[in-house]
Amino acid sequence: MRKGEVETIAHGSRREHFADSCATLRVLCDAHVMGSEPDGTRSTSALAIRECVVRVSGEGQIAATPNALIDDEDADRARRLADALAAGQVAIAAEAGAENVRCVFVSTGRFDASAEETIDGLREAFPDAAIFVIAGEEDTDRVWTAIDAGADAFVREPYVPSFLAITVGRELERKKLAVEVSALRDSLPSDSGLGGFVGRSEARRRVVDRIRKVAGFDATVLLLGETGTGKELAARALHNLSLSRREGPFVSINCGAIPESLLEAELFGHARGAFTGAVKARVGHFERAHGGTLFLDEIGDMPMALQVKILRVLEDGNVTRLGESRGRRVNARVVTATSRDIENMVQLGTFREDLFYRLNVVPIRLAPLRERRDDVAILAGHFLDRLRERGQTNVRRISAQAVEILEQWDWPGNVRELSNVIERSAVFARGDEIGVEDLPPELRPSDSRDAGAVSTVIESLSIKQESRKLERALIAEAMKRTGGNRTHAAKLLEISYRALVYKIRDYFPDGIDED
Repeated sequence: MRKGEVETIAHGSRREHFADSCATLRVLCDAHVMGSEPDGTRSTSALAIRECVVRVSGEGQIAATPNALIDDEDADRARRLADALAAGQVAIAAEAGAENVRCVFVSTGRFDASAEETIDGLREAFPDAAIFVIAGEEDTDRVWTAIDAGADAFVREPYVPSFLAITVGRELERKKLAVEVSALRDSLPSDSGLGGFVGRSEARRRVVDRIRKVAGFDATVLLLGETGTGKELAARALHNLSLSRREGPFVSINCGAIPESLLEAELFGHARGAFTGAVKARVGHFERAHGGTLFLDEIGDMPMALQVKILRVLEDGNVTRLGESRGRRVNARVVTATSRDIENMVQLGTFREDLFYRLNVVPIRLAPLRERRDDVAILAGHFLDRLRERGQTNVRRISAQAVEILEQWDWPGNVRELSNVIERSAVFARGDEIGVEDLPPELRPSDSRDAGAVSTVIESLSIKQESRKLERALIAEAMKRTGGNRTHAAKLLEISYRALVYKIRDYFPDGIDED
């Protein structure tokens, strides 16, 4: 078969059609190469087949290279695209076969149903391929629908070989980078049992190594670090990596978030009638954690009176409920954490020294994010992936410029602050990428902040009037940036959905321009 010759084939479903296309192509190429010359060398016609084999089905045109497929109802247009790919020397050829297809070109006229179903079908058949939409003159809306559905890019006539090579090469490079990032993540220390404790910095590696060494022992662990550094994640990792504890419960309580009058009952439980309102007996957190792990967060905020009782439980393993005289045997590993300088508290007399030594058997310090900047990009990608998996965003990536700004920020709120910034930026993003303009104003360079600022002119010195004017402008800007999505706008404005509805009715009685 020479370049430009056609072979008529029949096909059923789209996936079977493409799979059959690849299988037939492999047979054609291999057979022709093997028999091209008596001495076994390749002929010019064999190389031409490698560049482009054109075949026609009863429904339309299929053109294929060993690693690219073109599905177009317009036979001539399919040939022109195949020739342009060859002329542009697009480096996509290697071996034939569905598992090796790297580029799929599909016209909007080949969408069997919706663009979403078509793109999903192609993704299922060719998960590693870059998908390009062949756009006609009147196909603008369908093309962008396909892009939103997951297509990588579009191509349109006239096909300029050099421009086509750049377009295809760019998308293939993105696919290659995605594979490399995935391989990099796989090469990192196994996250089995570590939950969301991700990163590759030396500080993170030291913490993970220490957690793995300690997990197999029942020694009490004291986690030290600033707010938002991931102390609860570390506690859960200790639990999950413990062979003797991981099948048991993981019970967490924030000692600083519960009033002193209720904390004792929460920890130790109480009998019926132990105090006013105790209409029935209740199991405390120590008993609930039996066979597993009890995580006492912000232990530095625990009242002195309760510190004595905690020490007693740690020493003899018996818990006495409020209103009872007999103790109950519990077997729970205790992990504690604090963001305060607990050693200084011991010196000041605000934390018991004997309890400190009982808790500080194995101390683990979690470094703030400003000391592990190598982890910022990985963590940001992790949080974005998590949002996408939950269906909360369609954003796929963060621009290099935005990543650079994230890595330069000092992150006083640490990992928790980074997570919130990524979530907020994903709401602001108008495309599939978080850019510099989508980051919070305090992170952006001054010129970017000025460009995106809400402009108001001071016409009065009345704080009440100017506050209403500013509030109205902020609401209008939030509705514009979110495309009229009131739920997202309320989140950006940091007010409740109900409050936003009331304010819109107040400030915009005739309706609000959401474009």
